[in-house]
Amino acid sequence: MVSRLLKNIWKISFINKEVRSSNSSCLIIGFPRSGTSIVSLLVSLCGYNFGSKEELKKPSDINPLGFYENKKIGFILNKLMNQAKIERSYYFGLNSFRAKGFLNRIKRVIYRNKLVAQLEGLSNSGKFGMKTTPQLAYFLSKILSNNKLIAVYRNPVSCCVSHSKILYNGDTFSQLLEYWKESNLDLIFHVISKGGILVKYEDLMDPNLSQEKLATISKYLEAEYTDHPMKYLKPDLNRNKLSNCADIDVNDLSESVVSVYKTLESIKI
Repeated sequence: MVSRLLKNIWKISFINKEVRSSNSSCLIIGFPRSGTSIVSLLVSLCGYNFGSKEELKKPSDINPLGFYENKKIGFILNKLMNQAKIERSYYFGLNSFRAKGFLNRIKRVIYRNKLVAQLEGLSNSGKFGMKTTPQLAYFLSKILSNNKLIAVYRNPVSCCVSHSKILYNGDTFSQLLEYWKESNLDLIFHVISKGGILVKYEDLMDPNLSQEKLATISKYLEAEYTDHPMKYLKPDLNRNKLSNCADIDVNDLSESVVSVYKTLESIKI
């Protein structure tokens, strides 16, 4: 009886629930410390709303221009991950995102609907954006209709060094490279299957390339191009020249990591 009740709740309130809006949305995806925040800033300048100043996580020394992370949405996503007993938003199998246990499956229905309500609230003001990881994008794509996708990646060495310095959680450098590889395999899938665009962080920071990349992003988002965002792409934001990165060449990494990196390089804008 309880099982049948749960099944009916699941059908009515979970599977068919999605954001109902004619306004387009944009998912910005990438491995942590890849440049998703600066890309989110650029998307916001193209008219996409990420939430009010009060709703967004405050800027800090590690992201002086802002994180563009909606605190309420982040809270709900953390609850959803807790229900699946997932610790890292950037490294988990697709099947492992299922809620574990009867009580967590009930909670999943409730919090999924809360997430939809928050996203619909954002959509009420027009086009809206959201920053997330490639793994969570599988889940979010199911409830977001009419969405665009911009993926961003970064040199794996500098990305993992930055991750270790800023978000240190005890992982070794080789473990982080494995996370980077698996996360970017999912990122590649999203870009190809959604017809999204892929941006390289280093290209945005390159004075010789940044204007071209901004124009491409603006065109993809159907926004009028201006060079106003150029002032945010400061060379000192490119931390790839960290001393402990300088002596490590990408081609010296494992064959599987190099293969993913080369694939990213081949499909970027």
